[in-house]
Amino acid sequence: MMRRCLLLSAIVLPVIALVGCHNLDESTISFFQERSVRSPYHTLGELDVWDDGLAELCYYEAEDVIYDVKREYTSVHILVKQHMDLVTGVKTNDGSGNAVESFKFNIAEEVPTENYNYRYMTSVYLTRMGLVPIKLALSSQEWCGTSSKYIRFGPIGTTYESRSYFPGEGDRDWHIDGLPLLYESLFVVARDVAAEGESRDIKVLSPLRSTKEVKPRVQRATLTVRDGRTVFTPAGEFEVVRVELTWGGQLTYFDVESRPPYRIIAYRAGGQQGRLTFAERRSYWRQDAGSAFYRSGEAP
Repeated sequence: MMRRCLLLSAIVLPVIALVGCHNLDESTISFFQERSVRSPYHTLGELDVWDDGLAELCYYEAEDVIYDVKREYTSVHILVKQHMDLVTGVKTNDGSGNAVESFKFNIAEEVPTENYNYRYMTSVYLTRMGLVPIKLALSSQEWCGTSSKYIRFGPIGTTYESRSYFPGEGDRDWHIDGLPLLYESLFVVARDVAAEGESRDIKVLSPLRSTKEVKPRVQRATLTVRDGRTVFTPAGEFEVVRVELTWGGQLTYFDVESRPPYRIIAYRAGGQQGRLTFAERRSYWRQDAGSAFYRSGEAP
């Protein structure tokens, strides 16, 4: 009798699990579809440039403050369209199944200090239409150790996993109510706001880029569109509009190109600053698609 019960459990439990997964798939897809339709952020996603099979790479003459000292380095921003499975949260090769067109936005940074370099990799994933956040994966590396932060958005809530090597921090998990914008996604969202030319009230999660644990904090804020201006950077002269984050946090603004594709020409994000040095579109994942900015083997 015992053996029969065990066999029955082995048959029934996977079926229950499959039904549960199926329901979760449907609710997850509906969750993102509904929010994409209601979202005000569509202008950037409607541009045809994202369908050329290439990625936009912008290189910035950047500064950051580490150990109370300003450090100069090159910050690389990568924006590319891809299909993403909304349930598993991974890239797919086409739009079949649970996939949706999305933006992958990467910020790659290596900041030199006296003894070693600080390295940050920030990856933000948003739906192409609506710029609804799907997930964030962020890691930092320096010689003392590695830390990471991982956020997933979905119908059962927003989950935040933090992993830190510092004493008193370690492994921490949080649940975040609602669907706040990621501070790190504002580099993309500000482009849509500038294209529309209208200020917007938002809820934003405080910056997560750090070698240490960052507790989640959601703040009310406004992305305010200021008057147009001319800015000069190593990449040339540009007409821009400034999109400023009005909130209780650190000084944040984006000087956004006044015409498509509305690139970020200069920015200030707390202690971080950047001015555009060079921009290109290429398939950076191919070995035969060399950069016009740096020689092979010398990527910043």
